[in-house]
Amino acid sequence: MTSPKHAYNDPGRGRWYLHPVTGERWPSITNVLDTAVAKPALVPWSAKITAEAAWRNLPRMVATSRKPIEREALNKIIKGEHKIVKDMAADLGDRVHAQVEARTLGKPAPEDEEVEPFAEQALQFFADFGVDFDRDIEATEATVINRTHGYAGTGDLWVWIKTNGKRRLWVIDYKTSRTRPANSVYPEHGMQTAAIAKAEVILLDNGEEVDPPFPIDGIAVLNLRDGAYALIEMPLAGTIDDAFAGFLGALPAAKYLHTCYGAKPLPITKPRLKAVS
Repeated sequence: MTSPKHAYNDPGRGRWYLHPVTGERWPSITNVLDTAVAKPALVPWSAKITAEAAWRNLPRMVATSRKPIEREALNKIIKGEHKIVKDMAADLGDRVHAQVEARTLGKPAPEDEEVEPFAEQALQFFADFGVDFDRDIEATEATVINRTHGYAGTGDLWVWIKTNGKRRLWVIDYKTSRTRPANSVYPEHGMQTAAIAKAEVILLDNGEEVDPPFPIDGIAVLNLRDGAYALIEMPLAGTIDDAFAGFLGALPAAKYLHTCYGAKPLPITKPRLKAVS
């Protein structure tokens, strides 16, 4: 996802959206999912990245094994490797989003050799599904709001494509990865795309609000890889309404946890016993 105009990062509380006219603010869809939905795959992934970093730094580990200060500094580097890898992946995703949006809108895009293979796969998807940019694309990279439930987010693409012999309006979210197979998704991707599809309004850059494209008939993830793509219908199980209900279940948990960040524990002191006269 790119960095939307009205989004900002609240340290300790993730990404939020601020309405430039009304001053309202809402947690982002991905913020809600990151806060309140367990992601067990992250633990082994982080362990793998840490182990790989340790092997790369093996000579330094041996050299500093008897030097406590240098050893601790190296420990910090190795333990932080997964954050660097995650940030690099997010940066690549942002650049791919920007490149694809520019091409769909016919705008100039900066040359980026690293991004090019992924953007080419997006263009291949458009070609394979017969997408005419002027006729079939309703919106790209649009900020969405749902005031009823209190959240906001960014939708990557609203597009008409023909599937199973029927032309349908889809909400599609791009997912970029250097390592994951093109046919792999996570269950929460269905919750994410359902929340985008259930938005009540689109917030334009100038603060104006407009109706989102409708009627939405499908939600999907477009996995972009170096040399391959896969369009995968969401959710993995149940209906769009079922996935949205799952998201709404996570929403109050996330909002509550946001209120807890920064709160200090208050130990209950042991009561004093009155002296017996």
